[in-house]
Amino acid sequence: MRRTQLYLGDRLWSALHASARSRKTTIAELVREAIRERYPGKRDEQMKAMQEFAGWTNLVETTFV
Repeated sequence: MRRTQLYLGDRLWSALHASARSRKTTIAELVREAIRERYPGKRDEQMKAMQEFAGWTNLVETTFV
């Protein structure tokens, strides 16, 4: 697993914080779940979806977990 940093607005952070507390989990786990839902499938499908989302066309292949 790799560490990353996100900047969240106050409203989004508050909503995630409340949801995490009610589900007895962490904000990080909620973010990981959301990413898995948005980018499902095999690695090549994940890479294509990420490239399309970010507007990248010539991205060196990386490992997704």
